[in-house]
Amino acid sequence: MKKYLKPFLALVIACALLLVCSAGLSGVKEKRLENYRSSVFESMFPEGGDFEEIPYDGEDRNIQAVYRNKDGFIIETKVHGYGSFITSWIAVSRNGSVKDLKIVDMNETPTLGRRALTSSFISQFRGTEGGLTVGKNADALSGATITSRSIVKAINSACEYVIGCDAETGATKEGEEE
Repeated sequence: MKKYLKPFLALVIACALLLVCSAGLSGVKEKRLENYRSSVFESMFPEGGDFEEIPYDGEDRNIQAVYRNKDGFIIETKVHGYGSFITSWIAVSRNGSVKDLKIVDMNETPTLGRRALTSSFISQFRGTEGGLTVGKNADALSGATITSRSIVKAINSACEYVIGCDAETGATKEGEEE
């Protein structure tokens, strides 16, 4: 019995230390994400000032969050790709044109779908105003058509929210000054 007491006590102490460390670090991840988000948002709208998150209760399930400043919006989208969900931040000016796109999280196939992270793929969307269709006015990545369609779906949702042209999303004309 005594031979089990020391390992048991060591395990209890180790668990207690892990619990204390976890509690001490609980806010670190959230703070890092907030700092990362702020720096990316600032790079997308360099002179736009601070962003405020505005509630989104529309029906478009692709939209996860909406952030607004004086120059435009950043729409956080989450769409299903080939391998899993693709989360992105899409900067849309108040007139509804895409300023920039940042793919925040994706687990697409390394050799095909992950090419969606390249600037050559992303740059085709800058200046567009939604209404995109892969193969018509948006190029697909060869071998990664599902990933390409998913990103186009996210961009269309973001633009439609800002210009309010999609009745299905429940969007209003957010881009217009009141």
